[in-house]
Amino acid sequence: MKLKKRTTITRLGGICVLLAALSHSLFSQVETDFGKFTGDFRARAESADQQGRPASDALTLRSRIGFQSQDFEGFSFLIEGEDVRAMDEDDYNPYPVAGKTVIADPEGTELNRAQVSYARDEFIGTVGRQRIILDGVRYVGNVGWRQNEQTYDAATLTLNDQESGFKGFYGYIDKVHRIFGDDAPASAMREFKSDSHLFNGSMMTEGGTKVVGYSYLLDFENAAANSTDTFGISISGADEVGDGQKVSYYAEYATQSDGGNSPLNYSTDYYHLNASTTFESITFKGGYEVLGSDNGVGFKTPLATLHAYNGWADAFLGTPGLGLQDLYLSVGTKIQSISGMLVFHDFASETGGVNFGHEIDLVITIPVDDRWKIIVKAATLDVAGGIPDNDKFWFEADFSF
Repeated sequence: MKLKKRTTITRLGGICVLLAALSHSLFSQVETDFGKFTGDFRARAESADQQGRPASDALTLRSRIGFQSQDFEGFSFLIEGEDVRAMDEDDYNPYPVAGKTVIADPEGTELNRAQVSYARDEFIGTVGRQRIILDGVRYVGNVGWRQNEQTYDAATLTLNDQESGFKGFYGYIDKVHRIFGDDAPASAMREFKSDSHLFNGSMMTEGGTKVVGYSYLLDFENAAANSTDTFGISISGADEVGDGQKVSYYAEYATQSDGGNSPLNYSTDYYHLNASTTFESITFKGGYEVLGSDNGVGFKTPLATLHAYNGWADAFLGTPGLGLQDLYLSVGTKIQSISGMLVFHDFASETGGVNFGHEIDLVITIPVDDRWKIIVKAATLDVAGGIPDNDKFWFEADFSF
């Protein structure tokens, strides 16, 4: 990295430290009978180089400040603003249009969350702009890796019966505020106008096995091709094998078809299997994930935190028309408080026998204290089948209170 860029990173880190220190001194001590302030800051340097496009470098600072009220006879409210600033906005392209390699962190200032909740016994109801995260964010998430968080104008109801081990969730989504922000060039980039229903129920057995059933009925007025009906089930748990060695397992199956106002006509499946175990301080994990296809349409997950799946190079944010098979292996360890993980992916189409290549990912997380942490992350994608090679690198500092 050039000296100029190193200097800019240093300055960005300094700004993050200064803002974090000021915010902590101003807000974290202002705790009254009415509630408390919350906040987090993320300073990030990201480099992305996609074959066939000029490389991009982004130096951004994401700032969030919010206020969480105390409980008043079961009622509470939360309000939170978010701002993203770039020190070099001309060095990258924040939108997936022609130009430089995309780094999807546009500048902007937005209302991130504004919600009212009511809690009584095992029930919690929430109305307003809110964060929704279900299970492993494979279908519904907040896209927390990007600087501008995805949030929802929604009404949600959660039942958590600790005695029986049952947890139920229902959500109605009126609007999806996407990561590309209010200034994105297309309506569907900025937000999904929605008439969608989310159902999710889970049960924890006495033996520690978790069973989850779900149906996600998505209907988007301005993104009709993403309107889908998805039904699925997952099972996860851990068993002892041999001399006290534990193996964790996960298995999931789902079926999906066009839903709502979709102009498409397809029906396809999804399944995901993985297992992991730890020897000494090293954790090994292997898995196989398949997103099917039908009539040239791949299995869709338009509300997911997609960065968490199918490689950190983000080459498969949309499932190819031939579907996707992802065979992956990872090894991770933790030395004192520092953790690291290395991941290998082998990609292929679900139909047609096309080799999509492979990817290697690496992440190192260094907690400085309870409020600070540093993350170093990299991904290199060597592909075939018409998909461009892609290399990415991140260095970030996070502060929260």
